Amino acid sequence: MNKEIPADIKTFLENLVYASDEFDKGEQIPDQLMQELNGQLNEWISRYLLSSMPPDKLGQYNLMNQKGATPEILDVYAASNVPNYPEVLKK
Repeated sequence: MNKEIPADIKTFLENLVYASDEFDKGEQIPDQLMQELNGQLNEWISRYLLSSMPPDKLGQYNLMNQKGATPEILDVYAASNVPNYPEVLKK
């Protein structure tokens, strides 16, 4: 099942694909490719956030993740435990 990609993220990913010259501007990009790129972007953001999280908070985050916490719950936890969370996301 494909997850809905937020419009701003979709535009960002489409621009990356068009910049790669693999597709002509305006050409339909396969949904599977967009889903894979979105997943890779989310993984990169997660790793970056986790590298900014204090070590004593990582265990709880990993436990929540292993138990199937939703991305929204994990995001709330990260926002509460990553110093300067908004600034970290902007990087």
